[in-house]
Amino acid sequence: MSGPSNETRVLFLIQGVELGGLEMVVRRIAEGLPRDRYRCAICCFDTLGEMEEPLRAAGIEVFLERRRPGIDWRYPFRLRRRLRDFGADVLHAHNDTALFYGTVGGRLARVPVIYTEHDRQFPGPARTARLNRLLARLDYRVVTVSETLRGNLIRHEQFPPEHVRVIVNGVPDVAGPDPARVDAVRDELALSKDNLVVGTIGRLDPIKNHARLLESFGQLADRFPNAVLVIIGAGTEAERLRALRTQLGLDDRVRLPGERREIAEYLAAFDVFVLPSKSEGMPLALIEALAAGLPSVSTDVGGVREVVEDGQEGFVVPPEDWCAFEEKLASLLDQPAQRATFGHRARVTYKARFTLSAMVDAYRSLYDEAVASNRRRRNREAV
Repeated sequence: MSGPSNETRVLFLIQGVELGGLEMVVRRIAEGLPRDRYRCAICCFDTLGEMEEPLRAAGIEVFLERRRPGIDWRYPFRLRRRLRDFGADVLHAHNDTALFYGTVGGRLARVPVIYTEHDRQFPGPARTARLNRLLARLDYRVVTVSETLRGNLIRHEQFPPEHVRVIVNGVPDVAGPDPARVDAVRDELALSKDNLVVGTIGRLDPIKNHARLLESFGQLADRFPNAVLVIIGAGTEAERLRALRTQLGLDDRVRLPGERREIAEYLAAFDVFVLPSKSEGMPLALIEALAAGLPSVSTDVGGVREVVEDGQEGFVVPPEDWCAFEEKLASLLDQPAQRATFGHRARVTYKARFTLSAMVDAYRSLYDEAVASNRRRRNREAV
């Protein structure tokens, strides 16, 4: 049953609420919307996850409506029931599986659908492109987190350009953490005051390319004996990375502390941020590095160049050009003045383009637009 007439109810459709970039964006939108005007719930179609309890504690309903293996043709009807039970005014689907079920379920429930694409490989399977072209005939709004993704949807899957807009990811301001907490982090990581810390944050997955980062750091280890590499995250690559660290003789130079939820103190302990990924959408970790005022070296994938301009806030190098990666990282380690200049520009860019409030406001406006349009359509049909 719907709430007060001035309350907009938003149902998010995602795979699960594990700790990840897409899931964190959804959480931040849901928690950031004004509570006096919006009520949010999250429907997971595969699993729940570790963010379930924090979300519930924040007053956001989370439930599992599991799909069956393969294409679950009954799922849109179950989703219709969920939408009606929640009294949803908007369905916000994230990534292409949610797009398929969400557009059909939303159509059945007569609820407007917003689809946000965060990251996937292009060109994708031909049947995915054909299906998305068919779905594009239905009435929904499309958002991508980068101009690069927008271009890929238009080029490879023929999404109408006028229907696709960009809303870049935003993150909380992580500058200025408690100095005592930063000191505690440095002690935890066995970092001395003389250490130069190269750091990255992300799930330990082959696509993040941490193994190649370890090898590149090994190439610079003798040249910078006070440098330490910190890789924060958990995932399937953890054992492989620990073994490779030992194989490269870097046990005393590389820290693998696992996953950390509160990252401000860890970023404050870094001197340089690195992003060696093979693929990205609009990388949250790189935006968080901007917010922390960190210079960076990143591979030129996805929307990275939309976050960092090469030679301004950091360096952007071609994927797989590890000689260039090592050269740029060495340049930053060698030059404190360059690190400071890039770091200052990073903060300026963050404040201008990537704040959490800017992202939430953009989605809030989109929800209001969708609700108003749906209300006008229903009024016309009622005449």
